[in-house]
Amino acid sequence: MSTTRGSPLGRILVIILVIVLIIAGIWYFNKNNSTTIGEHVGEAIDAVPAAANKAIEEVKDSDTLSSVGENLEEAGENAGKGLEKAGKSTSSAVSKATDGDDRT
Repeated sequence: MSTTRGSPLGRILVIILVIVLIIAGIWYFNKNNSTTIGEHVGEAIDAVPAAANKAIEEVKDSDTLSSVGENLEEAGENAGKGLEKAGKSTSSAVSKATDGDDRT
């Protein structure tokens, strides 16, 4: 059995034909879609109130708010403990530095 390869010109013509068919297909499916950019922007603007209302309803959810409140309270307590520890460390360092100055 001998295998024959197509000529390079034939391959190029097939590739060009495929590209033309793809472009024609895209054109055909989009030819009836005459929506302008302004219409797309208008649709997006019209959708904003509904999206805002949905977000507001989600925030009003009591479970969400109580969870946020608990997390903020815990963060405040942790910050207070951290400041207390930092204050004690600073006080200790100042005390040691002051005691060291008395020895001279």
